[in-house]
Amino acid sequence: MVSSLFVFQRFANFLIVSSVITPFVLSFWRGTWYVLDLFVYPQDVVLSGWITLSTSFGTIFSVSLVENYLKAYLDRQRRKQQLYLLLFYPLAVLSVASWRGLWLLIDYYTTISFISGIVKHAVGFTIVLAAKAPSSIVAVPGYCNSEINGDTSKSILQMKYAVSVNMSPFVTWLFNAFITVFVIGSGVICYWRGTWTIVSVALEPTLSVKSSLITIIVGTAGCGICYCLSEVLATKKLDPPFNIGCRILEVVFVYILGLGSVCTWIGFWSLIDICILPDKPVASALLCHLVGIVCLYLLRGFFNLIASPVGCRSFNNEMLDGLDMGSYLKRQDDREVTPEPNEKAEDKNCTKQENVICS
Repeated sequence: MVSSLFVFQRFANFLIVSSVITPFVLSFWRGTWYVLDLFVYPQDVVLSGWITLSTSFGTIFSVSLVENYLKAYLDRQRRKQQLYLLLFYPLAVLSVASWRGLWLLIDYYTTISFISGIVKHAVGFTIVLAAKAPSSIVAVPGYCNSEINGDTSKSILQMKYAVSVNMSPFVTWLFNAFITVFVIGSGVICYWRGTWTIVSVALEPTLSVKSSLITIIVGTAGCGICYCLSEVLATKKLDPPFNIGCRILEVVFVYILGLGSVCTWIGFWSLIDICILPDKPVASALLCHLVGIVCLYLLRGFFNLIASPVGCRSFNNEMLDGLDMGSYLKRQDDREVTPEPNEKAEDKNCTKQENVICS
C-alpha cells in the first residue's frame, strides 16, 4: 500500500513544480531572450540570429569537449557545489541564446503557418527519436529536478553516447559531442518551434489573458495526467529487457509531455508579456531575468534553466527513463512495490530501489 504521506508529498511536488518553479523558469528565459532581442543587432534579425546561433552553439560544443576535465577540476575543489552553481548561469544563458538564434533563423527561412508548424514539429521529433533522445524535448513542468534531489555534476553537459565502435577516444568523444549539441539540440528546437506555431494558431492568434490561461491549463493538465501515470508505474516491477509495448508507451508518454510542456510555456510566456511592464520592454526584460535567476537560486532549482543543446536526456536499455518526470522534492521511499502475479515468494524480499523505476 502507498501511505497518505507519500501521496501528499508527490501531489505537493507537482503543485510546486507547475505553479512555482515553471513560472520562474519562464521568467528567466523570457527576460534573457528579450535582452538579446534588444541589444544584439535589434534592427537586423538575420544577423542577430546568426551571431547568437554561432556564438552559443560554438561555445557549448567547445565546453562539451572538455566536460570531463571541467567536472574533474570542480570535483576537486572544496566549494564544488557553489562552483557548479556558478557554472549553471552561463550555461543557462547559452541555452537561451542557442534557442533564440536557431528560432529566428527558422522563422526567417521558412514560414510561420500552421502547415509549416506541422512540418517542423514532425521533423524535430523524428530527429530526436532517431537519436533515441526524445526525452530532451520535455521541460518544466514535464520534467523537474533540483539541487535538493540531485547531483549537480550529473545534471549538466550530459552527452549522447552514439558511438560504441572501435574508434579513438578523442574521435568518439568529438562525434558524441557533435550529435548532442548540433543534431539533438537542433531537433529539439525545431520541434518546439513547430509545436509552438501549431498551438498558437490553433488556440487563438491574438495575445490575451484568456488564451494564455487556456494554454496553461491544457499544458498543466496534460503533464499532470502523465505525472499520475508515472507515479503509478513507479510502483510496478519492470525488469529489462523491455518489450515493444513498453517502448511504445515510453515514446507516447514523452510525446504527450512534450506537448504539455510547450503549451504551458506558451501560456506563461504570453501572460508575462501582458502583465509585466508591457510598455517598458527593457525594464521588463531585465526584471524577468533577475527575478527568475534569484528566485530559482533561493529555491535551489537552477537545474531547470538548462536545456538541450547543453546536454540531453536519452533512452537506454536498462530503464524506462522516458517515464521519469524527475522530482523537485526529495523522494520518500515508503512505497511498497507491487509484485508480478507469478513472482516467487523469495523474490519479494528484494529492495525497493531495485524494483522502483525512475526514483
